[in-house]
Amino acid sequence: MRGEGGISVRQLAWSLLALVVSVALGIWVLDFTGVIDLAGVVLAQLRHVPVVADYIDASERVRRWDEEQARARAALEQMRQELEQQQKALAAKADELARREKELQAREAQLDEMARRLAEREQALALAAEQDRYYRELIEAVGRMRPEEAAPIIERLDLELARRLLGSMDPRQAGSILGKMDPQHASRLLAAVSGVLTSAR
Repeated sequence: MRGEGGISVRQLAWSLLALVVSVALGIWVLDFTGVIDLAGVVLAQLRHVPVVADYIDASERVRRWDEEQARARAALEQMRQELEQQQKALAAKADELARREKELQAREAQLDEMARRLAEREQALALAAEQDRYYRELIEAVGRMRPEEAAPIIERLDLELARRLLGSMDPRQAGSILGKMDPQHASRLLAAVSGVLTSAR
């Protein structure tokens, strides 16, 4: 069947179909490239239909709610990560403080030990100085005595002190004092100081 001008209905149908497809394709290309907002235009038209408008409003509220929930979840996740990082940093600082405290305790123990040793050394030096002063005074006192006066005093001293005392004297003076002592005690003392008397000669 042909219409006016000799175009058949089938050709007209195909032409109209091609025109609709071309227009639809053109609109899609324009929408895809951002030249027009097809969805916005369609939504604006659909909002004039009451039932559809309610559905669109509800859908948008749900979408906004979902977006808010997603933002809230993202914010919570970021806060959780920040808290984890802060906890790790605090744990690292706590470990560092514990390590430094142990080092300080070890150093304090070393200082205490050094102070104890120093006090012992000072005490030993003070005792040695006191003993040295005592020996010098004793030597001076015995050195001023006559041999018969010094002999009984030295006999009563312990062997080591008597040895040191006689060893620090002039050999003749020490011999005179030994001559005035009990012979048995003098022989023991002479054996102890013989090395000192020999080296003094």
